[in-house]
Amino acid sequence: MRQSVDNVSASKEEARRDLASALLPTVGASALYLLPGLLLAQIAQLLVLRAVGTQQQLPPGQLAACVGLYLLARLLIEQPLYFGLTQYCALLRAGARPRASLVTLCLGEGRLYAASLRLSLLVALFSLLWAVPIAAAAGGAVYALSLVLTGRFGLYLSAGIVLTALLVYACAVARYHCAYALLAERRELGCWRAVRLAARSFRGHGHELFRLTAGFFSWFLLAMLLGTLLLLYVCPYYVLSLYHLFDRARGVRIQAEAKQTGESTE
Repeated sequence: MRQSVDNVSASKEEARRDLASALLPTVGASALYLLPGLLLAQIAQLLVLRAVGTQQQLPPGQLAACVGLYLLARLLIEQPLYFGLTQYCALLRAGARPRASLVTLCLGEGRLYAASLRLSLLVALFSLLWAVPIAAAAGGAVYALSLVLTGRFGLYLSAGIVLTALLVYACAVARYHCAYALLAERRELGCWRAVRLAARSFRGHGHELFRLTAGFFSWFLLAMLLGTLLLLYVCPYYVLSLYHLFDRARGVRIQAEAKQTGESTE
């Protein structure tokens, strides 16, 4: 147990050092990723408020089409930018000093753009496979609790069950996001193989991943309450910490010069 505490604490400490060494470029990279998604959300919100203000009720088919277009826009714009942010963080944690503009890497390369979409869909698929049983278990527990306890205490326990389920889900899917780091190291890897290798690397290290995810859970809740500015720091802080823990789980240490040749050093 002591080793897991050391790995998690050391990973977060290394991430803080990375951020301290390149804080402004990292915040800029995070902004390049986050702002387009927020802009899309604001546009969708304005359209909904406009429909409500004019007392228009969209037909179900038109509403579904609008939701589909919004999700498609998020996929085609946000996910390639997320790919770029992960490549930035992967290089930063290896000792390089990448530019914030690396976030837009996929927008100028068709093959990388297509790879970013394939990888995001694969991660979403594995995430969905975890979401179904976790949501079913949490829903069943909340329903069973409602039969036994009522009132405020029951609501608090139900909220605790939901938050615990969200934490377990976040921990379960975090390992798949390390596939982005693998592709930064070895571009020849296919998306499917990268996702499988990333998940396999955390075997025996699930308790460490849980500790890391739990430590950031309150950060993201606070960021949702306080707004986007905190996310500019928390988002790369979490990704860097996750990648450092990923390296420790694999028993390797990635160096910037090794990343340029697609190799890793222990």
